This record gives sequence, structure tokens and C-alpha cells, in this order.
Amino acid sequence: MTLTLRRSRWLVGLCSALLVVTASGQGGPPPQPVSVRPVVNAQLAPVTWVPGTVVARADSRLGAEVSGRLVSLAEVGTSVAKGEVIARSDTGALKLELQRQQAAVDRLQAQLHYRQQQVGRFQALAERNAAAGDQLDSAQAEQAMTAADLAQAKAQLAEVRYRIERSELRAPFAGLVVEQLAQPGEFLAPGTPVLRLVDVHQREISARAPLAAFRHLSEGQTLPVRQGDRTIELKVSRRIEVGDPISRSAELRLSLADEDWVVGSAVEVSVPESAGSEGLAVHRDALLLRAGQRYVYRVGDDGKAERVDVEVGLAVGDQVQISGPLQAGDLVVVRGGERLANGMTVQVLAPTSMAASARVEG
Repeated sequence: MTLTLRRSRWLVGLCSALLVVTASGQGGPPPQPVSVRPVVNAQLAPVTWVPGTVVARADSRLGAEVSGRLVSLAEVGTSVAKGEVIARSDTGALKLELQRQQAAVDRLQAQLHYRQQQVGRFQALAERNAAAGDQLDSAQAEQAMTAADLAQAKAQLAEVRYRIERSELRAPFAGLVVEQLAQPGEFLAPGTPVLRLVDVHQREISARAPLAAFRHLSEGQTLPVRQGDRTIELKVSRRIEVGDPISRSAELRLSLADEDWVVGSAVEVSVPESAGSEGLAVHRDALLLRAGQRYVYRVGDDGKAERVDVEVGLAVGDQVQISGPLQAGDLVVVRGGERLANGMTVQVLAPTSMAASARVEG
């Protein structure tokens, strides 16, 4: 047993010596994996979050254009193309009126033809002095009046045809039928609402900003917009420069392209309260606090971490203004800095690699 104990102690000592030699050969601990972001020049301002709504750029309550009994209309939830028929009214009475007007046009055309022949005969007689001048004048007047009556009848015929055509309500734009405002069998007067049609593909954000903040906004400016735990950046497309005297706010619209937010959804929009100030800014995860001092780790060209003390200013979202011996473009550690010390060698990882490293350590 004594021999076995001596052998065990010898093996432990040998392993310890090998570990010391190996560590010495590698020149110290391996580089610490970190994730970095650059220091940036940014103009930050205090912000306020205002409520907004996802709205459709085209949202119409479509009404009947002619009077008549409603025969059919599109069901709620139906997607329709531009120009597609979405409602029909009965045209029985209009078709009878069309026949009457067509008969009147035919009668007046025949009468005008007769008046034209009559004028021709009187002109021939007048050239031979076989007819009085007042007879020719009377015939020409009858011809002119018949021509006017024919023009009026043709206009009335065109009006009936137009009313028959307009008895079919067509979609003025591609969209979704979201509400039926009338039912089949009801008699509709011109202007009676029939359907609500919404273009659910062309959407935008509508929000009202306080007038004090509204003057700091401009078209094309990018603002954070959040819904729940999701935040995206959207551009201001329009500023409606008319304030509400009660709420002291004015409307702005933001373009909404590929997001799947439903029309009517509630959102929040971040608007600046002032023009803001420009200076150096870092991601909030870069800031470390120890013994009452705030600092960051800057990664140099030699791959070593350098502690840099900073003073903290305004924080907006993920960005924090700082002052200290830094310049725009410097790389500062935003993840992994808690395990660093001044002068340590680091290995800069891609974001996905850093996440994988964190999972392994956890």
C-alpha cells in the first residue's frame, strides 16, 4: 500500500509539472472573446413616446351612384381587384327607359330626314321662283328644331346608358371588403353607403406629436416605432402642419412597407423633444461601472483591451453620449468586458460567435 501511495504522489507531481510547462509554453491564458461596436458621432435629444395607429392609405365607404333596389354585393373578407364589380342594383326600370329613349331617337332621326328633304324641295322651288321665301324659312326652322330635339334625345339616351353602367358598383382600387353597409333588397338612393373597402397593402403610421416637438421633425427623418416588444425604424413621409387647438398636437405620417402590422394596430412613435446636441456616443452595453467610476474598454490595433474612463451624458434608446479620450471609429467592447482587465489580449468575435460562446459559458 505504501508503494502504491508513493506511485500516486509521483504521478500527481508529474502531471502538475507538465501543466506548468504547457502553460509557460503557450505564453499565458488564451485571448478573451469579446464583441465590439464603434464609437459614433450622434445627435441625441430627449424623446417622448406618442401613440399612433396603423392606417390604410385608401379606406373608402363606397355609395350607390344611381337609385334602385340592391340585388347583390361582395361578402366581407373578399379581396377584389381594381375595377371589379362589388355590388349590383336592379336595372329593369332603366332598361325600359332605355327602350323609350331609343325609340325617341329613331323617331326624331326619321323626322329630321323628312325635314331635310323638305328644305331641299323648297330650295329648288325658290330657285325657280315657284315658292315663297317664307315657306323656305319655315322649313329650315323646322329642320333646325328637329335637329335640336334629336340632340337632346341622344343626350337622354346616353344618360340612361350611363345610369345602367353605374348600377354596377366597381372597386376604385384593389383592396379588402371589410364591411357591408347595405343589404340585398334595400332600395338605395344616390349616395347611400353600400360597402367599406380598405387597401390593406398600402399602409402607414398615423401619430400626433406635441407642437413643441413637431417643429423638430422633418420629412425623411427616421424615428423609432414600437409595437409590444418589437421596435423598428420608419421614415416620416408627411407632416400635416395644422395643429389641434385642444390637444396642441399635429399629425405626422410614417411610411410602413413590409411589416405585417394589421390596419388598426396600436403603436408608439418616439419623437425628439428638442433639436438635441451632437457628440460621441457608444452602445449602452459598452459602459462599465466599478468603484463609482464609469469606463469602457477600447480594443487597439494590437488586440489588447485598454480601459478608458468616461463621463456619461444623455441616453436615448441604446445610445449614450460620452466624453473622454475617445474618437469616432474606436472599437469598444460591448460584451465580455466584465471579465477584462487593462492590457488583456482579446479575440473579437462576430455576434453569432459571441452568442454561442455565451451559451457554452452558461
